[in-house]
Amino acid sequence: MQEFNVEWRMPIEAESPREAAEMAFRIQRDPESTATAFVVDGVEIDLGEDFR
Repeated sequence: MQEFNVEWRMPIEAESPREAAEMAFRIQRDPESTATAFVVDGVEIDLGEDFR
């Protein structure tokens, strides 16, 4: 099995880095979220509807 670095990026307006992280966490945990794009070792991958 290989190891990969996975990043989940999205622009968020917030008052602080902590608040931005908290908002992103809530979005990530939301089952209805459409945030499905990731960067895996520099490659952009959008799972979109394929993963639901």
